[in-house]
Amino acid sequence: MSDVRSVSVISPAGEFVWCGEPDQLSQARSLFPAENTAVDELLQPGSAGNCTVNDVTRTAERLRLVSRRNMPTGTYVVLPRGRLIDESVTAFNLAHLANMSATPVDFPLTFDARHGGIHALTTDYRNQKRVYRLGGSDSDLRLSYAADPNLLTWLEGECLNAARLPHSIYSPQQVFRRFQSGEVSLQRARQYPMPDVHTLSTEGSAAHCYCEVVKQSIQSISFWFGLDYLHIIDTAIDPQYEPGRSLLRRIAQAVPHPTVVRHSARQEKYYAIKGGLYVNAGYTNLMLYNFQLDYANPERFSIRANNGESVALIHSTLAGGWPKIVPIVIGRGLAKIGPQALPIEIAREQVTVVARQSHDVAWATKFGQELTSKFGVRIAIDSRTKKSLRSRIADLRNDWRPAWCVVGERERAGGAVSLVGPGVAREAEADDWLVAASGRIGRCQPAEQLSWRDLPISARSS
Repeated sequence: MSDVRSVSVISPAGEFVWCGEPDQLSQARSLFPAENTAVDELLQPGSAGNCTVNDVTRTAERLRLVSRRNMPTGTYVVLPRGRLIDESVTAFNLAHLANMSATPVDFPLTFDARHGGIHALTTDYRNQKRVYRLGGSDSDLRLSYAADPNLLTWLEGECLNAARLPHSIYSPQQVFRRFQSGEVSLQRARQYPMPDVHTLSTEGSAAHCYCEVVKQSIQSISFWFGLDYLHIIDTAIDPQYEPGRSLLRRIAQAVPHPTVVRHSARQEKYYAIKGGLYVNAGYTNLMLYNFQLDYANPERFSIRANNGESVALIHSTLAGGWPKIVPIVIGRGLAKIGPQALPIEIAREQVTVVARQSHDVAWATKFGQELTSKFGVRIAIDSRTKKSLRSRIADLRNDWRPAWCVVGERERAGGAVSLVGPGVAREAEADDWLVAASGRIGRCQPAEQLSWRDLPISARSS
């Protein structure tokens, strides 16, 4: 926010434990977990050190997740490995959506700028020249920057059945944002998929619904990053007065560690409260989940409940694959905040079986097939036995492989097969480790088993 006048910290118990000027927030560092790198980045930007957003983009290209080759600035070709990540994160999001009882609704990729309420809704983006417009006879049409314009236009004048609220609408779609060339990066692409969720509720139950959305997002972000995230609220609510103070306390109680509240002098845009869950991506804090409590747009678009109550709209997002998870994971790896590997749940080669000698290749292949049969993991066989083992392991690390096992005479004779790698906290027997991880891996398993082989467009020496 551009107009922050003060900052508060609220404990998980809902107590205001610190309040001061924005530049004094470092005084509250001891209130947060010692190992929280998102807090460190907030208090001292650049504290992660040796990683830039350009490093992240180049690494994503080197790992063949995306490509910018001959593309318009700010747009990306999503390659098979990147597409697999998107499919895996989409599968992960299904439990999140099920817990919200969300209904999928697809909206058009264009909206009509002539519509009455749209003018006020899109003022900010229009003034910043962020919206793409069509030309010729379609010059009143704009490319959607979110599901919001079409969702609200579609619901305009609707009388909602209060007995069926709250109700969540899931709208995954490609969105278009007209970032200037100096702004674009992997995290700020001009076209990318956005998994939007909008929860309609009566005004009386809005606070409860908002807290439930936050709790569900907490569960989801913890899957990927444990407790290493930060919850920030931006609001114009004055913390000195009720009922706003009670609302902020209630929201903070949905989070397992302290919440930072940035108070502005005036309400920006349409939301009464904007919250986000931020993760240190090695070069800055990135918001992986966000949520806004919106009373303005239901009023603007005359959306009411049939019991006479006013309606609130809670905007939120799910985890995104290459636009969100990938920059965070790669940045954390480059900055040595996290492992320099793709998480095993989304990596194409989840386990690599490395054959020591040429006569071990057949057994390695059979063992890999058994792992796939028992645990459903994606297996790669490293049969490059003319290269030294040290060099091959270095290649696996350079390819950000999460886990591998080396098999030879001892393993063929019945010895335990050990699993190692950046994605494995400590060396473990392969079967034991995969049994423990099977729930996590299964949650991110794409429903369709497609081929995610690399395209035959750039020969790679073996």
